[in-house]
Amino acid sequence: MSKRKDPVVVITGASSGIGRATALRFAKKEASLVLASRSDEALIGLVREWENLGGRAIAVPTEVAGFTDVQALAAAAAAAVEAFERIDVWVNNAGTTLFASFLEVPLEDFRRVLDVNLMGCVYGSRAAIRSLGASIRSERPGRPGNGAPAPTHPAGDRGADGRAGREDPPLAAARGAGDRRHPV
Repeated sequence: MSKRKDPVVVITGASSGIGRATALRFAKKEASLVLASRSDEALIGLVREWENLGGRAIAVPTEVAGFTDVQALAAAAAAAVEAFERIDVWVNNAGTTLFASFLEVPLEDFRRVLDVNLMGCVYGSRAAIRSLGASIRSERPGRPGNGAPAPTHPAGDRGADGRAGREDPPLAAARGAGDRRHPV
């Protein structure tokens, strides 16, 4: 976490359970909170609770399960940057489960669990990386993405496999190279 006194923290699934407990724990550390969840009423209550204690928080109604819903996560990131000027920590906490006999559960219910628990983390991570990357670039001039060269591999222009002229995949990603069919 940032060494700042007042870190800015985005938490998905913040309205109940572990997400709510996480929000309260960060609140005790004087964090500014961006609370995202499907439950508007619970989010607003949590925001009010923190504001009554003198903290700063905003609620962003968010559904993490569908690709089109990623716009809500992007909105959460934008809201954080607009309200607090940066994001220091992003917690992908949204999750769901089901309790039933395996053969009795409709397949669409399994799909929902996977969409929320797995793809919700993917969508949240993508939104976070874009937002955190923007924060890092704006705070630290001279980093990749600010017109500065990306770090090179210790083997010079050789990749991890030792062949000349190849970049490590992480370095290629840092430079914006790579397979455009699967953008980060």
